[in-house]
Amino acid sequence: MYLTEQQIEVIWSSYDHLRARSPEVCDYLFNKLFQYDPGLRTLFGEDMREHGQTYWRAFGMLVARARNFESLEPVLKNLANRHADYGVTPKHYTLFGNAMLFAFKMVLEEAFDKPTRQAWVAFFRLMSKYMKHEAYGEAFDLAPVDTETFLQFDKSA
Repeated sequence: MYLTEQQIEVIWSSYDHLRARSPEVCDYLFNKLFQYDPGLRTLFGEDMREHGQTYWRAFGMLVARARNFESLEPVLKNLANRHADYGVTPKHYTLFGNAMLFAFKMVLEEAFDKPTRQAWVAFFRLMSKYMKHEAYGEAFDLAPVDTETFLQFDKSA
């Protein structure tokens, strides 16, 4: 198992709060992502609200299957290859992860505590490592990392 039961419970619990404010989460996420790299804006269509809804549906499916990674593998493989076709590079995963953590922090506020951050980092790391493995042939290596500094080039995340 790649995620602990405690991490899965924290993810599911905090996801319920995030889902209730999903348009706000997406606004924070994409605004921060484009702040990091304005050139990424060209990878998206004009209607960011529609893209946010698409992202949120896919993200919700990943969260729902967090306990059973094997059921995620075909979904992640498909997502990885589609994103590579869109022009997403391995570097973009780090930018997206930071933007996602920033959005979660802004929406969850005090509830985005250390265990919550660590659980989301572990979840995103698992998803992104697998997707980069599928799309770019990177090693699927889940050696332990410091969840306080992973994805932490932006101290606001």
